[in-house]
Amino acid sequence: MRAAGEEDGLSSLAATPLSLGEILAGSKRVAMQYSPLNAIPYIFRVDADSVELVRSFGVDVVSSADLVQILEAVWTAEQTETHLFADAHLRQIVDVTFREVARRIREKVHTTELDIQDFIWNQYEERDMTSSHRPIVAVNAHSADPHYQPDREHNLPMNEGDFLLIDIWAKKKVVHSVYDDIT
Repeated sequence: MRAAGEEDGLSSLAATPLSLGEILAGSKRVAMQYSPLNAIPYIFRVDADSVELVRSFGVDVVSSADLVQILEAVWTAEQTETHLFADAHLRQIVDVTFREVARRIREKVHTTELDIQDFIWNQYEERDMTSSHRPIVAVNAHSADPHYQPDREHNLPMNEGDFLLIDIWAKKKVVHSVYDDIT
């Protein structure tokens, strides 16, 4: 044990924080959560002011995208298989859903956003898939509402000539499976 007031390496380090210039001293290049021209939006985690500040110390800022891929975004063979499963099934679900909507409109079956959302959800169940949320099914003006979800009060009917947006994401009902997403 240390006596009160006695310093160890950690407490003295905390008492004298290093400046950014001291941290970067001798560095030629730094990888940051940055994507030039926002080419990979999911990598963007640092603001332009911070990138400019680091550059002001004569340090080249490069994207950490490759490091993220190696260290954080590596799939096992099984995860790759679940993603390919989800990809194939979601593509089929989109096709089946649009055919179902067309059939209902042709046959003059009253159909709403909620009806088609239920149809897609049932497709997930039939294919042993799951999702964090119900799919987005949005007609006309609702398609401009990001992450719109139909409910009993807000639920437009579908008619010939309407604009229909479907945004679906799901994965196989297996531990560590990987989502696919189609809009």
